[in-house]
Amino acid sequence: MYSLKLSKNPSSLSNSASIYQVTTTLLDIMSNLMIEQWNNQTFYQDYFNQCQPDECSATYVPRGNVPYIITTMTGLIGGLTKVYLFAVPLLVKIIFPFIIRFKRNKLVNNRVAPLVTTA
Repeated sequence: MYSLKLSKNPSSLSNSASIYQVTTTLLDIMSNLMIEQWNNQTFYQDYFNQCQPDECSATYVPRGNVPYIITTMTGLIGGLTKVYLFAVPLLVKIIFPFIIRFKRNKLVNNRVAPLVTTA
């Protein structure tokens, strides 16, 4: 059998290596994607010196062509159809009882009571 001994006074990790305090919530850390420091320095000259390419070219693929538009619209319509097939029956099951109850209450409140007169 194994036993684990825990100290009543655990020592905390060093805060000097992190920008986050001990009291920082996990939500705050995750909102920052756990990034301590963002270093966005790109050294193109070092890349070209290392790789020494003979030729450098870039291509641009336009996305406004007809087949792209047709396939995108087809995909959107298909996705919306799936969502509607799931959502509409669920909404009907939820909303329909309220409509029935409202109509029944309206019928009960609109009934005309007979007027009894004594002569």
